[in-house]
Amino acid sequence: MLKIYFLISFSMFFSSQILSQSDIGNNFSIEFSPVYEIEKSNIELNQYQEINLEMLKFYVGHISFYYEDKLQWIDSTYHLVNFEDLSQKTISLSIPNSLEFDQVSVNIGVDSITNTSGAFEGDLDPINGMYWAWNTGYINLKIEGNIVDKNKDEIGFKFHLGGYQAPHESVQNISFPITDSEVLSVKIDLPKFLNDIELTEDIVVMSPSKKAALFSYYFSQCLISE
Repeated sequence: MLKIYFLISFSMFFSSQILSQSDIGNNFSIEFSPVYEIEKSNIELNQYQEINLEMLKFYVGHISFYYEDKLQWIDSTYHLVNFEDLSQKTISLSIPNSLEFDQVSVNIGVDSITNTSGAFEGDLDPINGMYWAWNTGYINLKIEGNIVDKNKDEIGFKFHLGGYQAPHESVQNISFPITDSEVLSVKIDLPKFLNDIELTEDIVVMSPSKKAALFSYYFSQCLISE
């Protein structure tokens, strides 16, 4: 069962990184998969006849490893999961050989410190289309598509969710129990996400807001470890 955790403090993160660099060498992967493959993009629901997914991209970062509820190690990198590119559906990490853990937590979205720390490269490069501007910061999640309801009417949705300043912080922190020391498989239950939102008309959310923060929470709750 997923748990929501408070964001890890910067001091804890810093000290954990200092203590864990001596023996890195093991591999650990997080594999994300929607309830259905994006290429098929159709599902039968009670509320909706079809879901047609056109885009799904989101940031995962501050991947933290725990043993018996005690923080053991953190990977501070941010990774862009992008279902338009098969190579970006899995996050691969090198972790300490001696690392023992029974739980992994992650940020879904980019934290406030990273948002206010200047320009970045790699997955955080604005060229990836996941950045608004200096005052609004990174887009944590992009999800676009449409549904067909029971009356065969098409309802569109376009969510670009983000926001790092109060009262619209949208980054989410979730944790997963670990049963395999090499792979964490996470299912993205898109029908649950859209059912929580209760789509009844076209919805567009494109900037930090109360709704963006709420929808970000809904998305975090549709991530389920297998």
